[in-house]
Amino acid sequence: MTSLPPGSDQGGSAERPVPLVCARCGVPAPAPHPATWTCSVEDGAARYFCAAC
Repeated sequence: MTSLPPGSDQGGSAERPVPLVCARCGVPAPAPHPATWTCSVEDGAARYFCAAC
């Protein structure tokens, strides 16, 4: 059986959320991510659009 080296992390640390930016106008989303924004998957990549766009 192998063990992890001392001080290694086995997960549990949350990744930093990626800040959202509107794909059309470039306005940054306030945190937490607003429910009024639209998410569209185009060519396998998620694109977010603000409520104004």
